[in-house]
Order: sequence, then C-alpha cells, then structure tokens
Amino acid sequence: MRANYNLRYFPQKESTQDMNTLFKGRWLRVAAAVGISGLALLGCGDGDDTPAPGATAPVAPMASVAGVAAVGQPLAAAMISFQCVAGTPAGTTAGADGSFSVPSAGVTFPCAIRASGGTAGGVTNTQAYYSVALASGTANATPLSSLLVAIAAGGEPANWFDRAATTPSSLTAITGATLTTALDKLKALLAGLPTPVTLPADFSPVTTAFTAVTSDSVDQLLEKFRTTLAAGGANYADAVDQAVANQPLVERTPTSLTMEKIGGYTHSGGLSSAEITAYDPLSKRLFVINGALGTADVLSLANPASPVQVGTVTMASINAALCSDTPNCGANSVAVHNGIVALAVQRGTKTLPGFVAFLRASDLTVIGTAAAGALPDMLTFSPDGKYVLVANEGEPNSYGQADSVDPEGSVTLIELAGVKPTASTLTMTVTQVGFTSFNSQIDALRASGVRIFGPSATVAQDLEPEYITVSADSRKAYVTLQENNAIATIDIATKAVLSIKPLGTKNHSLAGMGMDVSDEDGGTNTNSGTKTIRITPVPLKGLYLPDAITSFTVGTSTYLITANEGDTREYAGMNGPGPDLTREDPRLKDHCANGVSDSIASFMGMTSANVIRDSNLGRLRVTAFPFGGSFTGKDVNGVCTELYSIGARSFSIWNADITQVFDSGDQFEQKTALLNPTVTFNASNDNNTFDDRSTSKGPEPEGVTVGRIGTKTFAFIGLERVGGVMVYDVSNPNAPVYVTYLNTRTGGTGDLGPEGVTFIKASKSPNGKPLLIVGNETSGTTAIFQLNLTY
Repeated sequence: MRANYNLRYFPQKESTQDMNTLFKGRWLRVAAAVGISGLALLGCGDGDDTPAPGATAPVAPMASVAGVAAVGQPLAAAMISFQCVAGTPAGTTAGADGSFSVPSAGVTFPCAIRASGGTAGGVTNTQAYYSVALASGTANATPLSSLLVAIAAGGEPANWFDRAATTPSSLTAITGATLTTALDKLKALLAGLPTPVTLPADFSPVTTAFTAVTSDSVDQLLEKFRTTLAAGGANYADAVDQAVANQPLVERTPTSLTMEKIGGYTHSGGLSSAEITAYDPLSKRLFVINGALGTADVLSLANPASPVQVGTVTMASINAALCSDTPNCGANSVAVHNGIVALAVQRGTKTLPGFVAFLRASDLTVIGTAAAGALPDMLTFSPDGKYVLVANEGEPNSYGQADSVDPEGSVTLIELAGVKPTASTLTMTVTQVGFTSFNSQIDALRASGVRIFGPSATVAQDLEPEYITVSADSRKAYVTLQENNAIATIDIATKAVLSIKPLGTKNHSLAGMGMDVSDEDGGTNTNSGTKTIRITPVPLKGLYLPDAITSFTVGTSTYLITANEGDTREYAGMNGPGPDLTREDPRLKDHCANGVSDSIASFMGMTSANVIRDSNLGRLRVTAFPFGGSFTGKDVNGVCTELYSIGARSFSIWNADITQVFDSGDQFEQKTALLNPTVTFNASNDNNTFDDRSTSKGPEPEGVTVGRIGTKTFAFIGLERVGGVMVYDVSNPNAPVYVTYLNTRTGGTGDLGPEGVTFIKASKSPNGKPLLIVGNETSGTTAIFQLNLTY
C-alpha cells in the first residue's frame, strides 16, 4: 500500500515560525509514513525541532490538494477532476490505493473535486463521487463526502460540479460554516439509518486522512455505510437523492400501497394527444407526446394536483426541412435525464430516416440533433446518462406493390458527453446498430421460433424494434421485437447485437392460463350466442408479442418485464398480390374452415364443426404466420393442427438470458371480471361494449414500468383496452404478488387507452410522495396518481 501523505498540509501563506510549529510532534510520523531513508530527523534526544549541527532542515511539502478516492475499497485508477474558482489544476489519476495529489500553487479556492471511473475490488466503477477543498490539504472523495456536498450545495453533486465549470464563482457558496451545518445534518441522517452509522466527533468525510485498507477505521466506516444502504434496498445514488430531498437516506419499505388520482390534464387534439410521458425533477416539468398534433406538450407539475401547460415543442421548429408536413412528421417518444430532454421524431414519410432532438428542459432550447433510422418509435437514456438508445421500427408501407418500401429495423445508439441542465450543446457519437449480419441466419431464426414473415423480407427488414430497456449498470440493452415475438440483446460498449432470442408461446390449455375467446359465448355450439364472461383453458398457443419492456435487479441479477400486448401486421400484399389491405389475423372459423385436428376437438369436448362455432373458438382472431416460412399450423389437407393466438393477455418476467420465470396467466381478465359492471369486462378503449375485446387480445397490456420503494419493487402495467393500471409486487421475480388495480374511466369517458406509464419516486416527486403518470391515448388525457403507502 502506498504511503499516505495526507497527514498534514501547509497553507501557502504560512509563516516560517508557523510552519516550524506545525512540524512539532509530526515530522517523525510524516517521515515514517513516507518511508524515506537517510533523512536527518529532527529533535533527537532533546524533544525540540532544532536541527542537529550540520543537519539539513526538512523542506515543507509543496502546497497541494490530496486525498483518497474510496468506497469501502480504493477506487484504483479513478480519474480525479477539479473545478476551482481560479487556477484549476489539471486532473490526475488515483493510484492503486485510491490516493491522489495535485499541486495547489496559484489556486483560488474553493475547488470542486470529482472521482469517476476506475475500479473497486476489480469491478468497474460506474458512479462519480465528489468532494470540496476550501484550502490546500486533504480532500477525500467518497460516498460520504458526496453526501456532504449534496447537503451543502442543496442539490445533485454532479450538477454542482458542472455548474462550477461555467460559473466558477458559484463555488463560493460552500464555506466552512455551510460544511459544518451540512455535517450536522449528515450525522443526523446517518444516525437515522436502520443500522445507525455514527461518525466520530472529530471526523470529517472530506478532511480526515485515511488509507483505503480494511484495517483503517475510516475505510471500515465506508464499508458499513455501503452494507447498511444495501440492507435497506438502497445504494449510493438513492442516498444522494434522499439527502437532496431532505428525506431519510433509506426509504421505508411499505407493506402495501393504494393508488389515488390527484390530478389530470386534457390535451388539445383529442385522440392520440397524450401518449408517452417523461418527467424532469429539476424543472418539475412533465413532457407528454401529443401524437394528434405531432408535438410534445410541456406541463408544470409544481402542483401535481393541478398541472398547467407551460409550453409546446413543435418538430418543425426543430428541423423545418425534415418536418414540413407536420403532424405526419412528429414526435413518437420522449425521455429525460438530468435536465435534458430527448425526442424521437419520425418523418412525414415513415420509411425515411427520422431523427432525435435534444433540448434543455428548463427553457426548451434545442442543443443538438442526431440522425436515427426509419420510424424511431421509442427512445431511452441509459441509467448513467451516457447513452440514448432509439428503437427504429422500420415498418414497411406495403408488400409487393410498385411503391413498396420495407426499411430495415435498427437501434440508434447515441453516445453523449455534456449531459447537464445548463448544456448549450452536446458532443455525440452516433452509431446505427442493425441486424444485417443475421440475414444469413433466417432459417435458423425461424426454426428457433423467431417470427420472420414479411413477404420477401430479409431478417433486417422484418425485425421491428419496438421498445428498449437498459440494465442498471448501463452495459446491455434489451429490445422487444414485437411482431417477431423476440428480444434482441445489445452490448452497449461494443455497439453490437449479441443475440436474438424467441419468446416462445404461452400454453393456454393449462389451468390459470385460460382466456375469454368469444363475444358470443353465452350459448351452446351456436353462431348467435349472447355475451358473457367465460374465462377457461383453451387449446391455443399464445404468441407473447410484447410492446413495452422494463428491467430491475435483484441482488446482482437482471430481470426483464414485458407487457404482452400482441400486435399484427395489416398491409397491402400481406397475404399475396393485390392492392387491398390484408391482415395476418383472420378469425379462427375462417382460418380453420377445413376443420381442426382430433386432438383440438377432443380437448374442447366437441366435434370439429362445433369447435369453430362462434360461441366456442370461431370468432377468436389467430395468426396465419406463427413463425414465418411455410409453417401455418395446418396439415396437407388444410386442417388446423395447431392454433396460435395474438398476445398473451399478461405480463411476463424473464431473466437476462430470456428465460421466462413468471407469467401472470389469466389474472388480468379474472380480476377485471370481478369488477364488472363497475369496470365493463373486456370493453375497448373507444367504446364501453361488454365483452367487446374477448375475440382479439382481451385487455391488451401495453405499458409497463417499475418503481422501487424501500426494499420492494413494484410493477405497474397499463391495460390499453379496458383501461386502468395493474400493480404487482415483483420483489421476488419468481412469485410476484398482486397488489391493486385502479381504473379511472367512467363508461365511455374518463381516462381511456393507457399508453405510457412513468414512475416518479418520492425523493424526485414535486410533492414528496411517489407518483405514477399515465398518458391515455384514446381520451387524450394525462392522469396523475399518488401512491399511498401503508407500513
């Protein structure tokens, strides 16, 4: 371990007499720590600091700022950066023991310090840690020093550091007095942890010297802090958020929760005027995609019970040349990170490449654009804010027509620098990640279960990226390929597709996996039955075809959640030559006009002719293209031997290898059935007709997000057709627990057609309570729900 030089530093203006005083009783320890042989040590035998005759007096160390970057282990090779009022020193790299030192001659203090990158215990560090130096001397960068800075600065340490780059004088707001006050608050917060962490009376997270070894008491303190947070389901980033919000460092874990609608907003434009939402906690602004007008509406959530529109972003104002035909050229998706808004914008001709626009959330100033692929339908920031990933769906306009265009699906990966609330521009590296390398694997992909079925389409053309989630460590992205019933995994560092894996099918013949398949099932073997609720196992295989995807971690394991909406293609030429629109999902009675196999009839307990009656399976929409290629699920006589339905009417949890660990089965239909007629069973989003959607995808779970509260993780799933949000505790991904369901439609009015769902944790919320924001596409309303917790 490298010797610690941080025992004492000397201010630049120290007099010779003062320096001699400082040497008393310390020089021997400094020399011993440094380990320099041959020094003429002072005070031998007589106890004072007068050099022995002929000896050379020691030279005081050069004025410097030095310390240790550590998290309970040293941050080896971390980059140490500085921002000072004036005379900012060049950055340096921490040693293997986390120690660093830079000369401070000519520096005007205070200085902000940031330690980023490096490794801790051999694991790559993805966080940044902060400190402040009020003068030459010790300034450690640790999770505790970051918390101290957050409290003293009254905000995110990262933004405090970035602000110093443009306004160095802002650093003078932190003084010795503010640090003392902040330290008192920090001690109180640490004492309030489930397992209290007590700071010694004379301890400062910034100026107390230490070495990052397990025997060091400060190092032990940092490790205890880390493990205490982890035991409470929190990490360093959570603790910073909580400290900035003046809330306990570890959020309490509720036993359960309920939802209460506390506010809402009706957007101009009607249908499709409220779709995807994203919230910026710094400006307290909510950004809502208005698909009807091709804009992004900006709402103030300063009072979430009464949101107010404060702005509109038009795509023509961003790029008039590419968006001359608004609203056809319009925003499809929005994401926010650290005061920066990203918008995914499709061209008026959807088969042309779209683009991404970046704006400051505070004043809507455009600070950059980047090229995307065809039909950029969704985008997201990586958790570390260093990347934006865009799902370019690449839908065709038709098949086999004179003007047919089928662009390739792709993912745009934008590497960013300078993502901060005050940014005037962004540095970007844009990579289009495609699937052309899989074109030669079309047969193998189909055989594995990936649906590739566009007439004459290559793999790259047929794959349609729908939604993206990024792992907590920002290393991998998981992309739903909805129409293809698959998930692609992308390595962000190498910008390469690692795999395309099929999701398989859901066995609806099992108990608890059934569904209501007819809107005329109130009869026996008839084509004129009445509407009733009949949720039962049926001999069908459900294609999951998920829309939204999100992710969460349990320990070190990543899990994915999909909302298994189901989607189908409807294009000219879909089923062969001709200009008419044709769809892939005929009714079962038409698809199986030649009958069904004996095994299907036996399961249903009836003849083949009766199976395809409307009161049984006849009216259910199925796909004629379960996997693509020549397979249709029929024998040589056209008799249906396998039946494939669209969507799974559920949410599923998968591990990072795309192995399913849970599916909610028929719970969505069962639970909404219990609420009928208060919630009209399987009504659509544009009517209030009972049993209306039973023949086609049922409640259609579309949007999903997760929110961690204390040690629990909750999943929120929006049901596009019947409406409302289902809530599950997914803390144990193998055995999620239903929590509650809230639907705020009233017949054919109210909030209709949930599209996007956004969770806002309490420490980021404008009212200090966890919130859920839902964009309702059909009604054009944004609903604001407060999560009321019970303990």
